[in-house]
Amino acid sequence: AEVYTTAQKLGKTAFKTEDIEDFHEWRKYVKYLFYQRAAMARVMQLRRSEEEKPLKALGSVLGALNDLSNLDAFVPEKEKKTGLLITKPIRMRDQQLRLRAGELNRMLFAEKPKRFASKAAKRFLEG
Repeated sequence: AEVYTTAQKLGKTAFKTEDIEDFHEWRKYVKYLFYQRAAMARVMQLRRSEEEKPLKALGSVLGALNDLSNLDAFVPEKEKKTGLLITKPIRMRDQQLRLRAGELNRMLFAEKPKRFASKAAKRFLEG
């Protein structure tokens, strides 16, 4: 539940600050949670959990958001001020990715950490 709790808190922080570095840190924990769940399923010889697909999708969305931020860093200041050519599409895509991240966040991290851990333990114990 520790990784889930951290990911949940980092998601809240990222949306509160809207800082790309916070989104990047959140992405790390989303990936940790994905790999943790996948490894447990493999060890226990279970089918993949229902959270794995949206976790992977959230990791991809957050990765694309980070890539977009890196691209934006290379846009000349003059272009950023005028909003021509590439700046507007970057801003539009950024908004789309943040909306999708928010949807996935609400779906994946709505539960209290103890409830999440209890459901995960039950699933893995029952097989």
